[in-house]
Amino acid sequence: MRCSTYGLGAVLLALLVISPLYGQESESPVEKTSLREGEGLAGQIKKDEKLKLTLDRVLQYLLMQNLDIKKAFLEYRASDTDLRKYQALYDTYAYGKGGYAVVETPPENPMSTFQGTETTQKNYEVGLSRRFNTGTTLQLSLAGLYQNIKGAGIDTPFGPINMGGEGYQSAVMVKLSQEILKNSFGQNDRLNERMIANAAEMRRRAVKLYLSNLLVQALVGYWNVAVAEETLATTRINLESTTNIRNLMGRKLALGLAEREELLDWNGKVLQSKNYFDLTGKAVYDARLAVLRILNLDGTIDFELGQTFSTKPPDIALEQAMSDALLKRADLANQRTLVQNAELEYQAAALNELPSLKINLGAGTVDYNADSYGKTFNDVNRQYSAGFEVTYPLGNSEADSRMRNARVSYQKAALDLQKLEKEVRDEVDSAVKQCEVLYRVYVQTSEAREYQMNYYNGVLRKFGQGRYSAIQLKLALDGYIQARQAELKSLVDYNVSLLQRDLARNVIFENYGIDLDSVLGRMKN
Repeated sequence: MRCSTYGLGAVLLALLVISPLYGQESESPVEKTSLREGEGLAGQIKKDEKLKLTLDRVLQYLLMQNLDIKKAFLEYRASDTDLRKYQALYDTYAYGKGGYAVVETPPENPMSTFQGTETTQKNYEVGLSRRFNTGTTLQLSLAGLYQNIKGAGIDTPFGPINMGGEGYQSAVMVKLSQEILKNSFGQNDRLNERMIANAAEMRRRAVKLYLSNLLVQALVGYWNVAVAEETLATTRINLESTTNIRNLMGRKLALGLAEREELLDWNGKVLQSKNYFDLTGKAVYDARLAVLRILNLDGTIDFELGQTFSTKPPDIALEQAMSDALLKRADLANQRTLVQNAELEYQAAALNELPSLKINLGAGTVDYNADSYGKTFNDVNRQYSAGFEVTYPLGNSEADSRMRNARVSYQKAALDLQKLEKEVRDEVDSAVKQCEVLYRVYVQTSEAREYQMNYYNGVLRKFGQGRYSAIQLKLALDGYIQARQAELKSLVDYNVSLLQRDLARNVIFENYGIDLDSVLGRMKN
């Protein structure tokens, strides 16, 4: 009997001293695991018998394969669509028009003497026009007119005088229009363009923030696999240990050293442990499937994890974290841009209260010839014109309302910025302290797990000597398993707090040596 008891103790001890997965040290972000030269992703996966997933490889696959990442890249590429649409105001436009007309006048109409009984006209005009961001509109045109007047003339003592006939006329004109007050030399246009460009930059920052969140989700998914596998190992230990104790109770029952009800109780405990083990195995399957889905890889690919969690103490001081957040946070940058846009809108509203004063200038030449269009360019007959146009709504209530709303929007944006800065400072302060507290919790739960393991080993050793009952042994085992789970949870919580701190600093990609601006810069065109 004593020999059998020590054999059981050896089995239990061997199961419980299995080194935990989460005890490994996290690899440095600087040490990269890159794809082999000359091989695509699919080719490398096909060659690997089992895919080795490290944190850096997860990031590589995420940027290359993830469907949400690809959609975000497309969103980034289209971020300046509104700006391009607005800049179409300054495109050069070509235009052309033409016409044909025939006018008949009755011979009995006295005006037919001068206008003729039939007039045929053909005309055309082609040109180029362009608006500049200085508020200037420039137009260059070429116009032609053909006219044939029949039946126009008067009789004189010296014979009839023909007042009709064919004729050709061409005109080359340059026209310039310049706004002086309301859109003074294009100032309003430039203000609007800056506001739209700022909005495009805000959308780009939002895409970067979204990418950071996707990266965090991928890392958490990666950790979920490690947690699920370690939990499965723990439940396996629990199942095997409970089964061995149940078997021991069966032998004791056969020897008359235990009651039948005790064996029934342990049978129920074994089934409960088996249920938990099966559910945990499904959780491992789901966690692994979720990682492959995030990386857009085939769900049948087998993979193993590299190093996972960090057990190093936090090394980012509050001052550095606060400086990073205030400088790099996308939400802060966007709120500052909103304040800037509100200020630009106020300037535009102030200009909008002025009257519109346009100066119109024109210069050109017109020539006529009775033979052909070609001969209408032989002479230069200069033409000049100058004028102005003033418009101003009486009361101008629309401009006053815009001015008031612009002032209110600026004040609200400035208050929102102050509020957000305070929230960010509090968030970073809390995140840094959270890392410190959770690291201490992890160290303490790790020590508690050591105590529980030593306690269990002591109970196991003395159980073989008959000094502890099977129930006390099971309680010691449960305490050790709970301590292992508590240590794992504290380690996960600590690593999540590190992620939250770095997300609050907006340095997620920077930590892994990824130049996100360079990656996204290739997506603009």
